[in-house]
Amino acid sequence: MKGTLSRALPYSRVGEVTKAALNPSWTPTSGMIRRAIRSGKRPPRPSAPGAKGNPLGGFKLYFLIGGNGELGLHATTPEHEAEISEAAPNRQTNGCVRMRKSDMIAMEEVVLFQNGYDMGALLSEIGSRPTKPIFLTLRDRPKVIYLDE
Repeated sequence: MKGTLSRALPYSRVGEVTKAALNPSWTPTSGMIRRAIRSGKRPPRPSAPGAKGNPLGGFKLYFLIGGNGELGLHATTPEHEAEISEAAPNRQTNGCVRMRKSDMIAMEEVVLFQNGYDMGALLSEIGSRPTKPIFLTLRDRPKVIYLDE
């Protein structure tokens, strides 16, 4: 991730995945809007579920980590995948942790299967409601350990 962002990532802490969203919408944080205005750029606009260019992609996990509050975990857009490095040079975030799309898909499949969701049925539901997010309750809340490299 590039730039000066709003809060440090919770390295070396254990968290719990609390919910999932399929086809989520995205809203820029107030800090993102302020930084764009200060730099003379057009502020980012919200993205509707299913909208082309939605930075969240098709799946988002929400997890709680200690006193840091809730963080989102989602895939990044193809043009930003190069910013995700194994070395994690910037340890701050606007509120989400971004992953490569292939890694996020693998995690999505595990979390949904672990919680008894049928991926085919969910994809069918998304197909019938392409502009609506689907929020899922997770009865088996996987643990996330965010390790410092």
